[in-house]
Amino acid sequence: MAEETQSIEVTKTQAEMITDLLSNFTYGYRSDVDVDCQRELVEKSKVGHYPYAPDAPSADLKQPVYDWINATWTEKAADTIKELSAQVDELQAGKQALTQQNEALKKVVSSVNANLGGLSAAINQLAQQLAAKTTTEEAK
Repeated sequence: MAEETQSIEVTKTQAEMITDLLSNFTYGYRSDVDVDCQRELVEKSKVGHYPYAPDAPSADLKQPVYDWINATWTEKAADTIKELSAQVDELQAGKQALTQQNEALKKVVSSVNANLGGLSAAINQLAQQLAAKTTTEEAK
């Protein structure tokens, strides 16, 4: 099926302007906090600079989003969110285990401190008894 054509008349200046516009613009792929991936007509100089990624996303990505830190397109689809949710669950389980270990260590430290207090009192008693015995023997 042939495309319909239409003739228009433009001045030489208008034709130069149209040529200039067409040579300075291209399609870029915007990816920022508001838009995951959107094809837009932009100045060529903007492509490769935030928010226009330097290349198009791979066709196998369901919901592409550009990772500006690692300079690559990544997947934002629901299955990726499920993977992240599973990782969060693992981290929470690890946090709970560490919290339990921390509580157990606190009990051990408390017990050691209590035993040290009793040991210190016993040493003081022995020191007093030794001092008393030494004094008694010196008096003899």
